[in-house]
Amino acid sequence: MGFQGNLKTLKFPDLLQLLTIGSKTGTLHIKKKDVVKQIYFKNGMIIHADSSTDKDRLENILLRLGKLNRDDIMRAKEVKKLTGKELPSTIIYLNLMSKDELADIIRMQIEDIIFDIFSWEDGEFIFDENVLPDTDVIISSINTMNILMEGTRRIDEWNRIKDALPPENTVLRVAPADFIGKQEVSLSPEEVQVLSLVDGERSIEEILDITPTNRLGTMKAIYNLIMSGVIQKVGAKKTRRVRIKETDEVVAIVVKIYDSFLRGITDVILSKFGRGGEKIITKLFGSLKEKYPILKNLHLSDDCRFDFSNFAELSRKIPPESRVHKVSTALSALLEAFIDKINSSLGPKGRKEVVSGILGATEETLKENRELLARYGVWSDITRVLER
Repeated sequence: MGFQGNLKTLKFPDLLQLLTIGSKTGTLHIKKKDVVKQIYFKNGMIIHADSSTDKDRLENILLRLGKLNRDDIMRAKEVKKLTGKELPSTIIYLNLMSKDELADIIRMQIEDIIFDIFSWEDGEFIFDENVLPDTDVIISSINTMNILMEGTRRIDEWNRIKDALPPENTVLRVAPADFIGKQEVSLSPEEVQVLSLVDGERSIEEILDITPTNRLGTMKAIYNLIMSGVIQKVGAKKTRRVRIKETDEVVAIVVKIYDSFLRGITDVILSKFGRGGEKIITKLFGSLKEKYPILKNLHLSDDCRFDFSNFAELSRKIPPESRVHKVSTALSALLEAFIDKINSSLGPKGRKEVVSGILGATEETLKENRELLARYGVWSDITRVLER
């Protein structure tokens, strides 16, 4: 029988202990804002874990550690599609890594996913008893009591240093030699790794994204480097949360604009070509979905009207760094295909009239958001398609 609650009333270490002592089997789902993590138990032992954050994904961990390159990952993903096997099994099948080496990294991945939750002061959880994923991931069980002890140790260490650390949007640089002084500074491997990433441009948050060291190890290294005077604070950047919020805002604006564009141009095609217009829209949309998979998030109704209802939400699966670009590129390609069809059938004059009409319907939105759209490259996509 499952149960649910909140980490405010039942702390994560106590929750782990409860599942361990009860020798529970099932899946523990924990959600904090947009982050969702799952921990899988068998007879009270942890057998697997996964997370919705990009940093926790196995492929990104392998890239950060330098175990595989992007070509290796893409090759494994292509084979994965053909075989239906999961990524770890595919990597082993292709002899990209040994089973034992990959198992060690997966174990580290699972532990880091879990250790991060120790710092959560709130978060909703649900335990689905006797529900486990159908997975072929290679990992033996992890002693939950060992996780509890290590997690508690990490939290104690984090509490010791957190108040002395600057905000994660702080930009760091290596201190000038004369500032460091003549004393000899002995650095740990983790500190050397972090120091190699400090360039006067990256923020702490960005260093955390690319370092192969776990979060606590990285923050401890930054703390030690700051306290010893080896690195200094030089400024601040927008945090990821702010950047993601802005990204979501831009995607919403882009969806609003292209919803209007496509509604206007499909109205023209349907009125000018009748039943043939439905075939034109369906055919062009079908071919572009193969080239731009993100368009599969866009629904085309039976009467050939585009429905953007869930498009922005489904697009959130794309990493924020490339989300706006992929959305804008795909939608502009779709609009361009329809405009080219208008041009070939009705000529340049007909094309000009159609473009003028759809621009008129979005003129206010475009004017209000021009600077933001230009900053994200959307403005150039729109003008390239409409003004060529």
